[in-house]
Amino acid sequence: MESVVLKTILILTLSLFLSSNVLANASAVCVNRVADILVAEFNYDVTGSIGVSSVIPSLCAKANEIGASYYSAAIMAMLVAMNSLGVNDSDPEIKREIEEFIKENSLKVLQLASKRGDQPLDHIKGLISGIVTKHGLRNPD
Repeated sequence: MESVVLKTILILTLSLFLSSNVLANASAVCVNRVADILVAEFNYDVTGSIGVSSVIPSLCAKANEIGASYYSAAIMAMLVAMNSLGVNDSDPEIKREIEEFIKENSLKVLQLASKRGDQPLDHIKGLISGIVTKHGLRNPD
């Protein structure tokens, strides 16, 4: 009887270990895939952005939880990148670059969301609207 209990405990422990490794590997795959999509679709390399690269694992976990695609996680990562840009920068050149980044990537987000995203387009439009308003810009059409 004792050996059966020990075997059961060993099997359960091994199962938990293997499932946690599978989840960790799935998360790493998602993080890499999202980073690849950001480069391919937005020409945005997350290695240069500590803030965005640090939220991708959380976005991947949430996407996995709700059954969303890598593309939806990448769209959310780009929205985080746009939202995190400074609004009170007094340097006109930096302010212009921020405005261009937001305008260009807002359109790309809308295009990608309509083609590959799993989230309602109205939800994405609402998030973009908040970002462009925060930066004093006009909503993309």
